[in-house]
Formats: sequence, C-alpha cells, structure tokens
Amino acid sequence: MAIAKLEKQYLIRSYEGDQNNNLRLVTCMNILQDAATTDADRRGFGMEFCQKHNMTWVGNDYVIEITRLPKVGENIKVVTWPSLSGKLAARRDFAIYDEKGELIIKSASRWLLISLDKKRPLAISEILQDYEPVEEYILETNFDKVAEPEEQAKMYQYRVRYDDIDINHHINNAVYVLWAGEAVDEEWHKTHIPLHIEVNFKKEGFIGEEIEVATAIDGVKTVHSIRAKGDNARELARAAIIWKKYE
Repeated sequence: MAIAKLEKQYLIRSYEGDQNNNLRLVTCMNILQDAATTDADRRGFGMEFCQKHNMTWVGNDYVIEITRLPKVGENIKVVTWPSLSGKLAARRDFAIYDEKGELIIKSASRWLLISLDKKRPLAISEILQDYEPVEEYILETNFDKVAEPEEQAKMYQYRVRYDDIDINHHINNAVYVLWAGEAVDEEWHKTHIPLHIEVNFKKEGFIGEEIEVATAIDGVKTVHSIRAKGDNARELARAAIIWKKYE
C-alpha cells in the first residue's frame, strides 16, 4: 500500500530569522532536509537503512520558488513526498504552507543514493525494490544546469568550518545556499528578497578548505560558482537566484 505524503509542523523561532524578520535561507534548506529525512525514515529507506548498508542519500539539484518567506513566530506546515524514481536519481517535492493554508514555498529536488565504499551512485530500483513514489509534482522543472558566471564576476571568500560539515563528513547542502545568498553586498540584502533559487551540487567539500564564490549580477538575477581553492581546486556547486526588490 502506498504511503501518504508526510506533513510536519514547524515554528519559526527568533534565532531562525534574519534582519528583516524573515526565515533565513539556510534554515529553510535545513527544514526541507529535516522533513525529507523524517519521510525517508518512515518509508524504510532513511538513515538507519543507509547506515546498515553503508550508503547515503545525497542531494544533487534543488529548485525553490518563494512567494514569501515566513516570519519569526509563524507556524508553517511542510508537506513532502518522493515523486519520481529513475535508474539513478530520485525526485522529491516539497510544499510549505502558512497558518492560513496559503502555499508560500514550493521546491523540487533530485537525489542520488551513493555507495560509501565505491563513492558512486547505486541503482535505486535494485536497492529499493518497494520504492513507491507519489506521482505528483509541485512545480515543473527539468533541473537545468546553471550557467557559469561571467568572467568579471566578483569574488567572495569563505572557509569551511567544523559546523558546516554534516554526518557524511562533507559540507551540508544548506551551506552552499547560504554562501550563494551571502555573496552579494549588504545593500543588496537590504533592498531585495529571493524569489527563485536553483542549485546544482557537483563535488564534495571538506573542513578547512578555502572557498571562493564567483558572483555575477544581471538585473535581479545573481549567478554563483562555488569553488574550493588550493591544490585540490574544483567546483563544488553552482547556484542562480532571482530576487525581488522590497516594495
């Protein structure tokens, strides 16, 4: 029998808000990941299952559409479900509703099931023979690849902290969204709010690495290439954000 969509309630706490009293992007990503983990656990292919079989789920792409960000003190309802399973990639959708039942955030994501021994994707249909997606999409997307920023992009520098590392011992996906959102000037944040986010995750990043984010601005769109510097230089992720000016 197919399992229903997961519904989970969250209260936006004071420390989860930004200077404008809106939910922080990094916390929004963490809420999505938490809901996904809870749903995977109850469906039998969550953390305990993965640890037993020495594998892990890794987010590969995200698309997020924001009507508005919830405010501190608001209660929100997150609904999530696996919506598609291919040979190697599985899609998961999310819907976030406010207290009035209004749909305020939509997201689609694509995930890989990775072998921790071989560091490569596993065939989902072979590992999860009882995987039953709910064939319903919250938004239409082909998970297109984000274009590389232009050459005159501005550079922002970060360093991977211990707190940025997740249970898989590499940078948590939410941190990449944080870095992309941070890679604009303070004045931009004072006058803009994100409406649409696309992220492609490419390589793992590790504690202590120096990170450089190349950021190009085209109107209300910013494009970001997140790279590790040094001897093992590589592109870790690429993101595009469409913003709206505060009215």
